[in-house]
Amino acid sequence: SSQNRLWLLSQFEGGSLAYNMSTAVVFKGSIDHSHFQNAFRILIERHEILRTSFQITSWGEVVQVVKASGEIHFEISQKDFTGRAAQTAALDAYLQQQNNAPFDLENAPLIRGTLAKLKEQHYVFQLSLHHIIGDGWSMEILVSELVRLYNALLMGTDAGLEVLSIQFKDYAVWMCSDAQQEKLQHSEQYWLGQFSGDLPVLDLGYKARPSVQRYDGASLTHTFSKEFLQDLKHFSQEHDLTLFMTLMAGVNVLLHRYTRQDDIIIGTPIAGREHQDLENQIGLYLNTLAIRTRLDSTGSFLDLVNLEKQVLLEAYDHQGYPLDELIGKLDLKRDMSRSALFDVLVVLQNQAENLSTSEELINLEVNSYPLANKTSKFDLSYSFSQSDTLKLSITYNTDLYEGVFVERMFAHLENLLGQAIANPTVLLQDIDYLTPMEKQQLLVEFNTPFTHYSKEPITTLFERQAQNNPKAAALVFENTKVSYESLLDQVNSVSQYLTGIGVCKGDRIILCFESHLEKAIVGMLAILKAGAVYVPVDPDYPSERINFIIEDTQAKYVLSNTTDAGLFAKTAVEVILLDKEYPVVSDAKGINILGSDAAYIIYTSGSTGNPKGVVVNHKNISDYVSGLSAAIAIESNASFGLMSTIATDLGNTVLFSSLVFGKTLHLFSKNSLRDVDYIQHYFTTQSIDCIKIVPSYWRALELDAQGGSPLKMIIFGGEELSTDLVRKIKSERPGISIINHYGPTETTIGKLLHVVDAHRDYYKIPIGRPFSNTRCYVVDEHLSLCPQGIIGELLIAGEGVSEGYLNHAELTSRKFIADVFTDKPQKLYRTGDLVLMHFNGEIEFKGRIDNQVKILGHRIELSEIENVLNSHDAISSSVVTLVRDANANQSLAAYVVYRTDRVEQTVLLDFLRSRLPGIMIPAAIVHIAEIPLTSNGKVNRKALPVLGAEDMAGRMYVAPQSAVEIKLAQIWQEVL
Repeated sequence: SSQNRLWLLSQFEGGSLAYNMSTAVVFKGSIDHSHFQNAFRILIERHEILRTSFQITSWGEVVQVVKASGEIHFEISQKDFTGRAAQTAALDAYLQQQNNAPFDLENAPLIRGTLAKLKEQHYVFQLSLHHIIGDGWSMEILVSELVRLYNALLMGTDAGLEVLSIQFKDYAVWMCSDAQQEKLQHSEQYWLGQFSGDLPVLDLGYKARPSVQRYDGASLTHTFSKEFLQDLKHFSQEHDLTLFMTLMAGVNVLLHRYTRQDDIIIGTPIAGREHQDLENQIGLYLNTLAIRTRLDSTGSFLDLVNLEKQVLLEAYDHQGYPLDELIGKLDLKRDMSRSALFDVLVVLQNQAENLSTSEELINLEVNSYPLANKTSKFDLSYSFSQSDTLKLSITYNTDLYEGVFVERMFAHLENLLGQAIANPTVLLQDIDYLTPMEKQQLLVEFNTPFTHYSKEPITTLFERQAQNNPKAAALVFENTKVSYESLLDQVNSVSQYLTGIGVCKGDRIILCFESHLEKAIVGMLAILKAGAVYVPVDPDYPSERINFIIEDTQAKYVLSNTTDAGLFAKTAVEVILLDKEYPVVSDAKGINILGSDAAYIIYTSGSTGNPKGVVVNHKNISDYVSGLSAAIAIESNASFGLMSTIATDLGNTVLFSSLVFGKTLHLFSKNSLRDVDYIQHYFTTQSIDCIKIVPSYWRALELDAQGGSPLKMIIFGGEELSTDLVRKIKSERPGISIINHYGPTETTIGKLLHVVDAHRDYYKIPIGRPFSNTRCYVVDEHLSLCPQGIIGELLIAGEGVSEGYLNHAELTSRKFIADVFTDKPQKLYRTGDLVLMHFNGEIEFKGRIDNQVKILGHRIELSEIENVLNSHDAISSSVVTLVRDANANQSLAAYVVYRTDRVEQTVLLDFLRSRLPGIMIPAAIVHIAEIPLTSNGKVNRKALPVLGAEDMAGRMYVAPQSAVEIKLAQIWQEVL
């Protein structure tokens, strides 16, 4: 069975190489080449397995074919490196080449010997065989018998080897006997019970996994101190454990802390030589046991190690049941990207797998020779070996891990086990396994030091620019150009009007504009100058959502224009139209504004079914603008383009930067932003140096270098930035600066950025490093720091952390917590985003903890859509997911369970449109009989039906007509 699996794996690219076994030694002395060769000939004659090949029959079955001794040709290859320059490097390359040469499984012998001469009486001998005919125990037998045969040939005596009572084929027959089959059937029930239910898949997520598993690998080795080994042994003896049980528990805890997973499967090989007649046999008798451990982070290490003991002892009782049979019975869905059932192996070797043996070669001094391991059968293999010290070799798949990541594991495991055995009752979640050096990097070196910034409100900074450059263009909207002087006059007029009608400091005022966007900027600055708080609302919001925001903010006034005033006809708020003239006021008296005073409230999607308002203060904005200008080079005469609605904070990057630093801000209506031809023409005829834009919108625009584009800088935000998009832009615009900008609304626009390096080959674009008095921490679910390379939740602290959520004290206290990493009374924000920090301090986005997604820069709580769907009388339950098409375009799909009769999709879509913004409307609504659940009762999103292009096209809407509409319809869902 094991041979069948190895034969199958060997048919895939790299599979055969992964199962080549090699060992090498240094010989010093005189070698009799003829006797050495004859010793191998006798060995091959003695062991049938060394004369065995594997053929596939016409009916598709793989069978063993044993050749007669006379049919086997085996020759030790020889190579002379005497006097060779860079001898060691040349030798290592040659040995690696020999080891990497694949075996032809249809032609025996599947064993190879290489003798390299370095100088007179100085050789390196390498022995290789395919794992399908042997295991580590077999290699020891082969070496021992080889030495005895060689010595006997030299002395002209008998080697004294016992006659083999059986051969490997006899073992195969014995395994098929009735008694053995009955025993296996009993063991089968045990193993199937162990692996019932949903099976966990361990994935550290450091690098993206290739779609097809490759076996490229490397190894690193660490020697622990003698004292550490003695402590481990003492602990194990004291608690009636074997050393392996303790080590296995330690590896499980480390992987548990790395991955947050509490259900882990690890493989461990076992000799499989239960019968005494097998002890001196060469062959693949080894079996691998799949050990499933369920961990509880609130339990103690002692609890876990006792559980590990129980699980291992039970597994040993059923060790004869082949792993391949288990995998077949489990009927696992084959995933070509990884090994079946487990991806991590742990072994404790008590025999050294090399030519060192108790037998001594006559006239030869023998020492081991280290071989570089370039293959890895699993993601990670932990190979412990003990003598007077404990060594650990970690073999890792180089597609998934880097050496610097694996190097840290040694210290993590030693720290973890050291604390656990010193205090066995310590809870798993409380074990601190990071080194002091790592903590220094994570807490200090990779965070930004505090820098002083102007805490003046935005309005004061804007007014200073208006006084210094009154005639400079502040705003450009369609055919209207507004100077800083004119803008300030309008702001003063409206601000004076607001204070005159009784607007007080801290009052919340709705800001809602479809057109005349230059007036929206006037209104925003006027509200701020009056000491009030602006609340931007998109005119496309459903009336129910607008009414909720009005009620939630207790707003009395709306600043808008004639076109949009009708949206508020049935509300209690007073509409103040800004497309009319107000008395000119040259110098309106401003309100004394503090940094802690609220400036604006942005509403984002909420999990309860209603949006939640994020309160951002003046200090947050001032710090952001100051930090951004220091982080990226903005030229004095630069111009910006606002490519998004003011209802989200995506565009605040360019909006605030432009007004504070005296730049020109180009504004675009929604209709303009949907018109590719208009945008391309505008960018060709107008000079715009910098924009901030969502990656998918950039793709939709398809701005080429000839057709017009920002001349100097593109800031991407709101979505993941793909490497292929970056490569395309770099190739078309080699001189342009590309910036990836990240940050939740709760931390004021953005708190991390990465300037793309034109000469760097990215496999994923990072979200960068913190800037602007910002500290970032990557933590596990218990708020313990995660090491670099391990996925955790991103926490953000610093001057940009906002006030919290309006009217949501409980949610604010949950998401905005005390900064546990400083003694100062500061708070940090739990983003809910999963990230990992690279070893250079850069942070990479990995996903979400919850069901929140981001589409076109809009944060969407899927549960909010589900709650609205579930409120419909016809729907019993629902699940909403994010789906991507072949072009990486994102859409929402809803799966619904009806109470009784089905409802037309158009009815449900109209129902949703009356309550949710267009961006939150699913592209497809699919009826299913029931919501699939995991064994622990959670929604099993992976088990939902896979939707094809025809499903996503099923949404009822007016079909786009022009080529431009067709292109944009793939991405836009009534956004911007």
